[in-house]
Amino acid sequence: MKRIRIQGLVKLANRIRDELSGPLSGERKAVLQKRVRNALQQIDEILKRESATVNTLPAPSRKAYMFLSTLDFDAINCSSSPSDGSSPVGSVSFRGLRRSLQGILDQWAMARNEGSFQHVYEHIYSHSEHLEELIREDAIAPEQLTRETREIRGWLAYFAQRNHFDDYVTALQTATPCFIEAARALPKLPNEVFIHFKPIRGLYSSRTYRNLLLVKLPTPMVSFGRDTFELLAGLAIHRNGQKQLIMEAMLDEPYQSVLCELELLAGIADTSKGIWHDPAQSFERVNSAYFGNTMKQPRLVWSRIFTSRKFGHYDQAHDTVMISATLDRNDVPELVVDFIMYHELLHKKLGVKWSNGRKLAHSANFQRKERHFVKYDEAKSFLNKLAKESRIS
Repeated sequence: MKRIRIQGLVKLANRIRDELSGPLSGERKAVLQKRVRNALQQIDEILKRESATVNTLPAPSRKAYMFLSTLDFDAINCSSSPSDGSSPVGSVSFRGLRRSLQGILDQWAMARNEGSFQHVYEHIYSHSEHLEELIREDAIAPEQLTRETREIRGWLAYFAQRNHFDDYVTALQTATPCFIEAARALPKLPNEVFIHFKPIRGLYSSRTYRNLLLVKLPTPMVSFGRDTFELLAGLAIHRNGQKQLIMEAMLDEPYQSVLCELELLAGIADTSKGIWHDPAQSFERVNSAYFGNTMKQPRLVWSRIFTSRKFGHYDQAHDTVMISATLDRNDVPELVVDFIMYHELLHKKLGVKWSNGRKLAHSANFQRKERHFVKYDEAKSFLNKLAKESRIS
Protein backbone atom coordinates (compact mmCIF):
# COMPACT_ATOMS: atom_id res chain seq x y z
CA MET A 1 0.00 0.00 0.00
CA LYS A 2 1.33 3.43 -0.98
CA ARG A 3 2.40 5.59 1.97
CA ILE A 4 1.36 9.25 1.80
CA ARG A 5 3.19 11.90 3.82
CA ILE A 6 1.69 15.35 4.36
CA GLN A 7 4.21 17.79 5.79
CA GLY A 8 3.05 20.07 8.59
CA LEU A 9 -0.11 18.16 9.52
CA VAL A 10 1.03 17.16 13.02
CA LYS A 11 2.41 20.62 13.70
CA LEU A 12 -0.92 22.19 12.66
CA ALA A 13 -2.90 19.87 14.94
CA ASN A 14 -0.65 20.67 17.90
CA ARG A 15 -0.98 24.41 17.34
CA ILE A 16 -4.76 24.22 16.99
CA ARG A 17 -5.08 22.16 20.15
CA ASP A 18 -2.81 24.52 22.11
CA GLU A 19 -4.98 27.50 21.20
CA LEU A 20 -8.30 25.77 21.78
CA SER A 21 -7.17 24.61 25.23
CA GLY A 22 -6.49 28.18 26.39
CA PRO A 23 -8.32 31.51 26.46
CA LEU A 24 -10.05 31.99 23.11
CA SER A 25 -11.92 34.91 21.60
CA GLY A 26 -14.81 34.44 19.22
CA GLU A 27 -12.84 36.05 16.39
CA ARG A 28 -9.86 33.78 16.94
CA LYS A 29 -12.08 30.70 17.07
CA ALA A 30 -13.54 31.63 13.69
CA VAL A 31 -10.04 31.99 12.24
CA LEU A 32 -8.98 28.59 13.58
CA GLN A 33 -12.15 26.95 12.32
CA LYS A 34 -11.51 28.27 8.82
CA ARG A 35 -7.89 27.14 8.96
CA VAL A 36 -8.90 23.62 9.99
CA ARG A 37 -11.61 23.43 7.34
CA ASN A 38 -9.19 24.52 4.60
CA ALA A 39 -6.49 22.13 5.78
CA LEU A 40 -8.83 19.14 5.83
CA GLN A 41 -10.11 20.03 2.37
CA GLN A 42 -6.54 20.17 1.03
CA ILE A 43 -5.66 16.85 2.66
CA ASP A 44 -8.76 15.16 1.29
CA GLU A 45 -7.89 16.45 -2.20
CA ILE A 46 -4.35 15.08 -1.91
CA LEU A 47 -5.62 11.69 -0.77
CA LYS A 48 -8.16 11.58 -3.58
CA ARG A 49 -5.55 12.54 -6.16
CA GLU A 50 -3.22 9.80 -4.90
CA SER A 51 -6.07 7.22 -4.70
CA ALA A 52 -5.27 6.89 -1.00
CA THR A 53 -7.16 6.99 2.30
CA VAL A 54 -6.51 8.39 5.75
CA ASN A 55 -5.31 4.93 6.81
CA THR A 56 -2.33 5.26 4.46
CA LEU A 57 -0.97 8.19 6.46
CA PRO A 58 1.81 7.53 9.00
CA ALA A 59 0.48 7.04 12.53
CA PRO A 60 1.26 10.55 13.89
CA SER A 61 -0.33 12.19 10.83
CA ARG A 62 -3.32 9.86 11.09
CA LYS A 63 -3.83 10.84 14.73
CA ALA A 64 -3.53 14.52 13.85
CA TYR A 65 -6.08 14.16 11.01
CA MET A 66 -8.52 12.34 13.29
CA PHE A 67 -8.19 15.08 15.89
CA LEU A 68 -8.84 17.86 13.39
CA SER A 69 -11.69 16.07 11.64
CA THR A 70 -13.60 15.43 14.88
CA LEU A 71 -13.41 19.01 16.18
CA ASP A 72 -16.83 20.49 16.94
CA PHE A 73 -16.17 24.22 17.07
CA ASP A 74 -19.78 24.95 18.02
CA ALA A 75 -19.23 23.12 21.31
CA ILE A 76 -16.04 25.04 22.15
CA ASN A 77 -16.62 27.95 24.52
CA CYS A 78 -14.93 31.29 24.03
CA SER A 79 -13.20 33.14 26.82
CA SER A 80 -10.57 35.78 27.26
CA SER A 81 -7.79 36.42 29.74
CA PRO A 82 -5.85 39.69 30.07
CA SER A 83 -2.11 39.60 29.76
CA ASP A 84 -0.28 39.46 33.10
CA GLY A 85 2.76 41.28 31.75
CA SER A 86 5.00 38.21 31.80
CA SER A 87 7.40 37.24 29.05
CA PRO A 88 5.75 36.27 25.76
CA VAL A 89 5.19 32.61 24.94
CA GLY A 90 8.29 30.91 23.53
CA SER A 91 10.63 33.85 24.15
CA VAL A 92 12.96 32.84 27.01
CA SER A 93 16.28 31.08 26.43
CA PHE A 94 19.61 30.83 28.27
CA ARG A 95 22.93 31.78 26.72
CA GLY A 96 25.34 28.88 26.31
CA LEU A 97 22.77 26.15 26.96
CA ARG A 98 23.07 24.60 23.50
CA ARG A 99 26.87 24.71 23.69
CA SER A 100 26.79 23.02 27.11
CA LEU A 101 24.64 20.19 25.75
CA GLN A 102 27.02 19.71 22.83
CA GLY A 103 29.97 19.49 25.21
CA ILE A 104 28.22 16.89 27.35
CA LEU A 105 27.33 14.78 24.29
CA ASP A 106 30.94 14.83 23.05
CA GLN A 107 32.27 13.90 26.49
CA TRP A 108 29.81 11.04 26.71
CA ALA A 109 30.70 9.71 23.26
CA MET A 110 34.40 9.69 24.21
CA ALA A 111 33.98 8.22 27.71
CA ARG A 112 35.56 4.79 28.08
CA ASN A 113 35.67 3.98 31.81
CA GLU A 114 33.65 4.38 34.99
CA GLY A 115 35.59 7.46 36.06
CA SER A 116 34.90 9.33 32.84
CA PHE A 117 31.24 8.30 32.91
CA GLN A 118 30.94 9.59 36.47
CA HIS A 119 32.42 12.92 35.37
CA VAL A 120 29.79 13.20 32.64
CA TYR A 121 27.01 12.39 35.12
CA GLU A 122 28.17 15.06 37.55
CA HIS A 123 28.31 17.54 34.67
CA ILE A 124 24.72 16.74 33.66
CA TYR A 125 23.43 16.88 37.22
CA SER A 126 25.02 20.25 37.98
CA HIS A 127 23.77 21.77 34.72
CA SER A 128 20.24 20.54 35.38
CA GLU A 129 20.23 21.87 38.95
CA HIS A 130 21.58 25.25 37.83
CA LEU A 131 19.02 25.58 35.04
CA GLU A 132 16.13 24.70 37.37
CA GLU A 133 17.39 27.27 39.88
CA LEU A 134 17.39 29.99 37.22
CA ILE A 135 13.85 29.05 36.15
CA ARG A 136 12.63 29.11 39.77
CA GLU A 137 14.32 32.43 40.59
CA ASP A 138 12.68 34.23 37.68
CA ALA A 139 9.35 32.34 38.04
CA ILE A 140 9.49 31.36 34.37
CA ALA A 141 6.50 29.33 33.19
CA PRO A 142 7.14 26.40 30.82
CA GLU A 143 5.30 28.06 27.95
CA GLN A 144 7.62 31.08 28.16
CA LEU A 145 10.66 28.98 27.27
CA THR A 146 11.67 28.50 23.66
CA ARG A 147 11.09 25.02 22.28
CA GLU A 148 14.83 24.29 22.17
CA THR A 149 15.27 25.42 25.78
CA ARG A 150 12.39 23.21 26.95
CA GLU A 151 13.82 20.22 25.10
CA ILE A 152 17.31 20.67 26.57
CA ARG A 153 15.78 21.22 30.01
CA GLY A 154 13.91 17.92 29.73
CA TRP A 155 17.02 16.14 28.43
CA LEU A 156 19.15 17.34 31.35
CA ALA A 157 16.50 16.53 33.97
CA TYR A 158 15.92 13.07 32.50
CA PHE A 159 19.57 12.01 32.48
CA ALA A 160 20.25 13.63 35.84
CA GLN A 161 18.39 10.57 37.15
CA ARG A 162 21.03 7.90 37.57
CA ASN A 163 18.98 4.99 36.21
CA HIS A 164 18.30 6.94 33.00
CA PHE A 165 21.95 7.91 32.78
CA ASP A 166 22.86 4.23 32.96
CA ASP A 167 20.35 3.49 30.19
CA TYR A 168 22.15 6.02 27.98
CA VAL A 169 25.49 4.35 28.68
CA THR A 170 24.05 0.95 27.79
CA ALA A 171 22.50 2.31 24.59
CA LEU A 172 25.76 4.00 23.63
CA GLN A 173 27.75 0.81 24.18
CA THR A 174 25.18 -1.17 22.19
CA ALA A 175 24.68 1.21 19.28
CA THR A 176 28.28 2.27 18.62
CA PRO A 177 29.57 -1.18 17.49
CA CYS A 178 26.55 -1.51 15.18
CA PHE A 179 27.39 1.73 13.39
CA ILE A 180 31.13 0.95 13.32
CA GLU A 181 30.43 -2.41 11.68
CA ALA A 182 28.13 -0.81 9.10
CA ALA A 183 30.67 1.94 8.35
CA ARG A 184 33.49 -0.57 7.71
CA ALA A 185 31.69 -1.81 4.61
CA LEU A 186 32.25 1.61 3.00
CA PRO A 187 35.98 2.43 2.67
CA LYS A 188 35.37 6.16 2.41
CA LEU A 189 33.76 6.33 5.86
CA PRO A 190 35.91 6.72 9.00
CA ASN A 191 35.87 3.81 11.45
CA GLU A 192 35.53 6.04 14.51
CA VAL A 193 31.89 6.76 15.34
CA PHE A 194 30.41 9.20 17.83
CA ILE A 195 26.72 8.78 18.69
CA HIS A 196 24.62 11.51 20.24
CA PHE A 197 21.16 10.78 21.64
CA LYS A 198 19.66 14.26 21.63
CA PRO A 199 16.50 16.24 20.80
CA ILE A 200 16.21 16.01 17.01
CA ARG A 201 13.45 15.52 14.46
CA GLY A 202 13.34 12.49 12.18
CA LEU A 203 14.96 9.07 12.49
CA TYR A 204 18.61 10.15 12.41
CA SER A 205 21.13 12.57 10.99
CA SER A 206 24.79 11.93 10.22
CA ARG A 207 27.82 13.95 9.24
CA THR A 208 31.33 12.89 8.28
CA TYR A 209 34.39 14.74 9.52
CA ARG A 210 38.01 13.92 8.62
CA ASN A 211 38.41 11.03 11.06
CA LEU A 212 34.97 10.75 12.53
CA LEU A 213 31.40 9.82 11.68
CA LEU A 214 28.93 11.69 13.90
CA VAL A 215 25.47 10.13 14.17
CA LYS A 216 22.64 11.97 15.91
CA LEU A 217 19.63 9.96 17.10
CA PRO A 218 16.40 11.00 18.87
CA THR A 219 16.78 10.78 22.64
CA PRO A 220 14.08 8.09 23.20
CA MET A 221 16.11 5.66 21.07
CA VAL A 222 18.10 4.94 24.25
CA SER A 223 15.29 2.40 24.75
CA PHE A 224 16.32 0.41 21.64
CA GLY A 225 18.09 -2.95 21.71
CA ARG A 226 20.88 -4.28 19.50
CA ASP A 227 18.60 -5.66 16.76
CA THR A 228 16.94 -2.29 16.22
CA PHE A 229 20.26 -0.44 16.27
CA GLU A 230 21.57 -2.81 13.59
CA LEU A 231 18.55 -1.97 11.42
CA LEU A 232 19.05 1.72 12.07
CA ALA A 233 22.74 1.54 11.19
CA GLY A 234 21.88 -0.23 7.94
CA LEU A 235 19.39 2.50 7.09
CA ALA A 236 21.69 5.39 8.02
CA ILE A 237 24.87 4.02 6.40
CA HIS A 238 23.63 1.92 3.48
CA ARG A 239 20.06 3.20 3.09
CA ASN A 240 18.88 -0.41 3.17
CA GLY A 241 17.50 -0.80 6.68
CA GLN A 242 13.91 -1.77 7.31
CA LYS A 243 12.44 1.62 8.11
CA GLN A 244 9.04 0.15 8.97
CA LEU A 245 10.45 -1.95 11.82
CA ILE A 246 12.28 1.06 13.22
CA MET A 247 9.14 3.17 13.16
CA GLU A 248 7.21 0.36 14.82
CA ALA A 249 9.82 0.34 17.60
CA MET A 250 9.22 4.08 18.01
CA LEU A 251 5.53 3.35 18.60
CA ASP A 252 6.21 0.70 21.24
CA GLU A 253 5.81 1.36 24.95
CA PRO A 254 9.54 1.73 25.89
CA TYR A 255 10.15 4.49 23.32
CA GLN A 256 6.83 6.20 24.05
CA SER A 257 7.49 6.06 27.79
CA VAL A 258 10.83 7.88 27.43
CA LEU A 259 9.20 10.40 25.09
CA CYS A 260 6.45 11.16 27.59
CA GLU A 261 8.81 11.55 30.53
CA LEU A 262 11.08 13.87 28.55
CA GLU A 263 8.08 16.02 27.74
CA LEU A 264 7.00 16.15 31.37
CA LEU A 265 10.46 17.13 32.60
CA ALA A 266 10.74 19.78 29.89
CA GLY A 267 7.71 21.48 31.40
CA ILE A 268 4.14 21.67 30.15
CA ALA A 269 1.85 24.67 30.44
CA ASP A 270 -0.49 24.10 33.38
CA THR A 271 -3.73 24.05 31.40
CA SER A 272 -5.38 20.90 32.63
CA LYS A 273 -8.79 21.48 31.08
CA GLY A 274 -8.86 19.96 27.64
CA ILE A 275 -11.19 20.59 24.73
CA TRP A 276 -13.49 17.61 25.36
CA HIS A 277 -12.31 16.11 28.66
CA ASP A 278 -11.23 17.73 31.92
CA PRO A 279 -8.58 15.74 33.85
CA ALA A 280 -9.51 17.59 37.05
CA GLN A 281 -13.06 16.24 36.85
CA SER A 282 -11.71 12.81 35.98
CA PHE A 283 -9.45 12.94 39.05
CA GLU A 284 -12.42 13.81 41.27
CA ARG A 285 -14.46 10.88 39.93
CA VAL A 286 -11.62 8.39 40.29
CA ASN A 287 -10.50 9.68 43.67
CA SER A 288 -14.05 9.31 44.99
CA ALA A 289 -14.75 5.90 43.46
CA TYR A 290 -11.43 4.14 44.13
CA PHE A 291 -9.43 6.06 46.75
CA GLY A 292 -12.12 7.27 49.14
CA ASN A 293 -11.22 10.91 48.41
CA THR A 294 -7.94 10.41 50.25
CA MET A 295 -5.67 11.04 47.27
CA LYS A 296 -4.04 14.46 47.11
CA GLN A 297 -4.51 15.88 43.62
CA PRO A 298 -1.29 15.86 41.59
CA ARG A 299 -0.53 18.37 38.86
CA LEU A 300 -2.66 17.41 35.87
CA VAL A 301 -1.55 18.11 32.30
CA TRP A 302 -2.22 17.02 28.75
CA SER A 303 0.69 15.94 26.57
CA ARG A 304 1.70 18.24 23.74
CA ILE A 305 2.06 15.33 21.34
CA PHE A 306 -0.43 12.83 19.93
CA THR A 307 1.00 9.60 21.29
CA SER A 308 0.16 6.30 19.65
CA ARG A 309 0.39 3.72 22.42
CA LYS A 310 1.48 5.52 25.58
CA PHE A 311 -1.72 7.14 26.83
CA GLY A 312 -0.61 8.36 30.25
CA HIS A 313 2.40 8.86 32.48
CA TYR A 314 3.01 9.64 36.16
CA ASP A 315 6.09 11.67 37.09
CA GLN A 316 6.83 10.93 40.73
CA ALA A 317 9.53 13.59 41.07
CA HIS A 318 7.11 16.38 40.15
CA ASP A 319 3.87 14.66 41.25
CA THR A 320 2.37 15.13 37.79
CA VAL A 321 -0.10 13.03 35.83
CA MET A 322 0.11 13.55 32.09
CA ILE A 323 -2.62 12.23 29.79
CA SER A 324 -2.08 11.85 26.06
CA ALA A 325 -3.66 14.51 23.85
CA THR A 326 -4.80 11.57 21.71
CA LEU A 327 -7.61 10.99 24.23
CA ASP A 328 -8.93 14.54 24.15
CA ARG A 329 -11.48 13.77 21.44
CA ASN A 330 -15.26 13.76 21.55
CA ASP A 331 -15.38 10.15 20.38
CA VAL A 332 -13.29 8.95 23.35
CA PRO A 333 -15.60 7.81 26.20
CA GLU A 334 -15.25 9.41 29.61
CA LEU A 335 -14.61 6.00 31.14
CA VAL A 336 -11.43 5.62 29.06
CA VAL A 337 -9.98 8.87 30.41
CA ASP A 338 -10.98 7.76 33.92
CA PHE A 339 -9.21 4.43 33.43
CA ILE A 340 -5.97 6.16 32.42
CA MET A 341 -6.34 8.47 35.41
CA TYR A 342 -6.88 5.46 37.68
CA HIS A 343 -3.85 3.70 36.18
CA GLU A 344 -1.57 6.71 36.79
CA LEU A 345 -2.92 7.34 40.29
CA LEU A 346 -2.10 3.72 41.12
CA HIS A 347 1.51 4.56 40.26
CA LYS A 348 1.28 7.52 42.63
CA LYS A 349 -0.20 5.40 45.44
CA LEU A 350 1.94 2.26 45.08
CA GLY A 351 5.21 3.92 44.18
CA VAL A 352 7.94 2.22 42.18
CA LYS A 353 9.57 -1.11 42.96
CA TRP A 354 13.15 -1.87 41.99
CA SER A 355 14.87 -5.15 41.14
CA ASN A 356 18.57 -5.45 40.26
CA GLY A 357 18.68 -1.71 39.62
CA ARG A 358 15.73 -1.77 37.22
CA LYS A 359 12.39 -0.06 37.75
CA LEU A 360 9.36 -2.36 37.96
CA ALA A 361 6.37 -0.12 37.33
CA HIS A 362 3.75 -2.80 36.65
CA SER A 363 4.20 -5.41 39.37
CA ALA A 364 1.79 -8.29 39.92
CA ASN A 365 0.20 -6.30 42.75
CA PHE A 366 -0.23 -3.29 40.45
CA GLN A 367 -1.87 -5.37 37.73
CA ARG A 368 -4.20 -6.99 40.26
CA LYS A 369 -5.35 -3.62 41.59
CA GLU A 370 -5.68 -2.21 38.08
CA ARG A 371 -8.38 -4.78 37.37
CA HIS A 372 -10.50 -3.29 40.16
CA PHE A 373 -11.55 -0.60 37.68
CA VAL A 374 -15.27 -1.25 37.14
CA LYS A 375 -15.16 -1.14 33.34
CA TYR A 376 -11.63 -2.50 32.94
CA ASP A 377 -12.37 -4.75 29.95
CA GLU A 378 -14.31 -2.04 28.11
CA ALA A 379 -11.58 0.55 28.65
CA LYS A 380 -8.76 -1.81 27.66
CA SER A 381 -10.66 -2.85 24.55
CA PHE A 382 -11.08 0.77 23.44
CA LEU A 383 -7.41 1.59 24.10
CA ASN A 384 -6.24 -1.52 22.23
CA LYS A 385 -8.37 -0.49 19.27
CA LEU A 386 -6.92 3.02 19.42
CA ALA A 387 -3.39 1.62 19.50
CA LYS A 388 -4.07 -0.67 16.54
CA GLU A 389 -5.10 2.37 14.50
CA SER A 390 -1.52 3.59 14.88
CA ARG A 391 0.17 0.49 13.53
CA ILE A 392 1.94 0.89 10.25
CA SER A 393 0.27 -1.19 7.56
